[in-house]
Amino acid sequence: MKELWFRRLVRIELLLIFLVILAGSVVRMTGSGMGCPDWPQCFGYMIPPTEESQVLWTAGKEYSDGQMIVHADAMYSANGDFTSGDEYNPENWTKYTKHDYAIFNPTHTWVEYINRLLGALSGLPMVLLLVLSLTEIRRKPSYTLYSAIGLFLLGFEAWLGKEVVDGNLIPGQITYHMLGAFAIVMVLALFLNTLRGGKLKQLPIPRGLIFIALVLMLIQTVLGTQVREQVDGLTKMFGDDASRDGWISKLDFMIYVHRSASLVVTGLIFYLWYKTKKAGQFLKFMNGAFAMVMLSTLTGAILFYFDIPKVLQPVHLLLSAGIIGTLMFGLTLREKDA
Repeated sequence: MKELWFRRLVRIELLLIFLVILAGSVVRMTGSGMGCPDWPQCFGYMIPPTEESQVLWTAGKEYSDGQMIVHADAMYSANGDFTSGDEYNPENWTKYTKHDYAIFNPTHTWVEYINRLLGALSGLPMVLLLVLSLTEIRRKPSYTLYSAIGLFLLGFEAWLGKEVVDGNLIPGQITYHMLGAFAIVMVLALFLNTLRGGKLKQLPIPRGLIFIALVLMLIQTVLGTQVREQVDGLTKMFGDDASRDGWISKLDFMIYVHRSASLVVTGLIFYLWYKTKKAGQFLKFMNGAFAMVMLSTLTGAILFYFDIPKVLQPVHLLLSAGIIGTLMFGLTLREKDA
């Protein structure tokens, strides 16, 4: 019975992590990363504001300790609980100095808030996994190990998310944030195989080549983040709603390295898939990896040749996470216990 709950919780956690990755990509696609300029609250609220009037100073309004407003092109935090007078009193407020971002956009706020909610929700199954694993620590210590690693990585992701906001979206930290989510996917894929309980499954393809494909995919993902950061820079420069015509020509050589590397990864995964088919074996993980890498290549080509359509950016990233998780699952694939 416990084994069934382990499997359910790991699968739920995997689903939530993929949703977090998708939501994070939508945040970047829409430029909503600073929609909540403080952390863990949002403009000092547990449930963020929906109208600009909620974040502007207003006479005769009740304010709570820590509540934030945008005033004189800066953000201020309430020093305590009070009701404002007829005029703005600077003694009631402390200027927020972690960054100089002071814009309220309700769409950006709620896109970022939903991303944070999913991140918080993803912690619940992981905590349950750790608690449940402690009851089996003598019989299955690996369960506790993987649960603890997953929970640590989630905590690291939460801390890094705070650092990203406090630093007003520092590019390198955004990349680390995304890679942390991919690391959780890999740990959960390994956990799923451990739950099968048997010995390593005999495969018709060398595990060494699967490992190489996994490493190359990780490298390819990092290269993609470098391209993505350049696109984010252009978005800041020209605006979220600007036409993206000609943007590819404004990117440096990294876009061509990324494109060329994708052909190598696609070719290797195609070769592995072909070898399994030739051996007459049906491997779900290999079929899944092949389907996703083909879709990833297709979406990448559309992004390159059709001026980086926004809607495909989250899809492209989600496919990368799926490929990495699937390859990790295949690399550690076990026979099921009889």
